[in-house]
Amino acid sequence: MLDFMAGADAVLVDGHFSAEEHLRHEGWGHSHLEQWIESLRGKGVGKIIFGHFSPAYDDEKVDALLQAARKRYPGIDISAAWQGRMIAQGETGESAPFGGECRICAFFKRTVSLSDTHAVLEALLTEARKLGKADAGTVYLVQDGELAFSAAQNDTLFPASAANKFFYMNSRIPISKSSIAGYVAATGISLNLADVYELPEGSEYGFNAAFDRQSGYRTKSVLAVPLLDAKGEVAGVLQLINSLENGEAVPFTAGMEKAISSLAAMATVPLVRSFLLTSMIMRMLQTSALRDPSETAGHVWRVRGMAAELYHRWAEAHGVEPEDFLATKGILRLAAMLHDVGKVGIPDAVLKKPGRLDDEERAIMERHAAMGASLFRDGSDGIDRMAADIALHHHAKWNGKGYTGDEAIPTPAGEDIPLWARITAIADVYDALVSRRCYKEAWDSGKALEILQKDAGTHFDPELVGFFIGIHDTIEAVMNRYK
Repeated sequence: MLDFMAGADAVLVDGHFSAEEHLRHEGWGHSHLEQWIESLRGKGVGKIIFGHFSPAYDDEKVDALLQAARKRYPGIDISAAWQGRMIAQGETGESAPFGGECRICAFFKRTVSLSDTHAVLEALLTEARKLGKADAGTVYLVQDGELAFSAAQNDTLFPASAANKFFYMNSRIPISKSSIAGYVAATGISLNLADVYELPEGSEYGFNAAFDRQSGYRTKSVLAVPLLDAKGEVAGVLQLINSLENGEAVPFTAGMEKAISSLAAMATVPLVRSFLLTSMIMRMLQTSALRDPSETAGHVWRVRGMAAELYHRWAEAHGVEPEDFLATKGILRLAAMLHDVGKVGIPDAVLKKPGRLDDEERAIMERHAAMGASLFRDGSDGIDRMAADIALHHHAKWNGKGYTGDEAIPTPAGEDIPLWARITAIADVYDALVSRRCYKEAWDSGKALEILQKDAGTHFDPELVGFFIGIHDTIEAVMNRYK
């Protein structure tokens, strides 16, 4: 532990007892101030901060202990922790234009509860860009032995919402030492490059300037750090572009590299958690797909993507702050996939009938909505509650018609239909229209949009239909990604 602490800007340690009182409490599992000071002398620690004082000590007692320690060990920076104190790198006298550890810990608190991988990546990229004053950035994840383009932000080329369509690009980079991101993924070594057009002589990696030529953008400074999984293996690469100072691209500082590497390490826990949760949901959906030949993996991934992007546009229009709607968007990505999971309870004679259903069969099929909701009835977290709302109400209609699949549960109308269900209904119907099914050929997107417009105000929320049409380039990107 002492070797680990060596060279730290600051350490926060247990100062529970005075040296005298510690003698009477040996074996209690606590330290006294002088133990730490003696142990850390000569280790290059900038600041020792004591906390976790004995509940019997008041402020005067703590002050007396600190004054005695300072007198005995002159030249060592000794202080106390107190409620609300912020510890920033700038306190050590170094030039640090960012928040240091405090912001990194705040990032962890925000993201550890995020359910969706893309929500974690967006939060990571946003916070990393703040720490590095970066104009742009990209996150790649390792998929099938390659780096898959997974998140992008660029303040110069496009606003935040316009970047969404890039998430669905099926673009990949080989994991090899020939490219910057590929080199970091292959070696696990960070790269901090002052100008990618003037790389160090003899570099194994090169810079692909194709994007700059196509867009007119000028990439200069780049910082690329590895993202590690729970086993310490590279799971992806975080790449930041152009640290800005007075509007000019400058190199990323060593302090920025250190802080952003720490941030990337913090992202391991929420990323692994999101991977596991998505994997569990996909197993549930695979069970459903075994029963229902129309419930393909492509369908649920397309509904997931369209629902998330439609909510994103709604949240922007209603003035919801990005940090507030990011978590909800992530939950919706997962919950929307489960909209038809209740079909596991429908008999095969109805579920797999190739032709149209008669009235009795249709009544049986409609039960899947309530059956799906019942699977999440006892859930307590956000995904369970949202999945229940979507399963039960995604066949409700704006004009009060539609169904819940249970005569004891009335069908809501208008804004009484949960927002998530209204959003998923549009995504579900649109995908059904433009996809080939056993009873119909695929429609072109123009005809499908006409149906949505015609049924706005009767079947669908008219405001949401307008938003859906307004982001149709992103919707097309979703459809192309998950053909």
